[in-house]
Amino acid sequence: MTKSASLFRFVLVVALVLGSIQAGIAAIDSVQTSVVQHQTALAQAAK
Repeated sequence: MTKSASLFRFVLVVALVLGSIQAGIAAIDSVQTSVVQHQTALAQAAK
């Protein structure tokens, strides 16, 4: 394996890991926002 090929593979793996981390963070954020909206709706209904 040439040096440039292994470097390219390394960059590809790093990009994939970063992409999946960002996707996971986005999913967590959307879940948190929906939970917060649900809680505020419940609180308003309870008043």
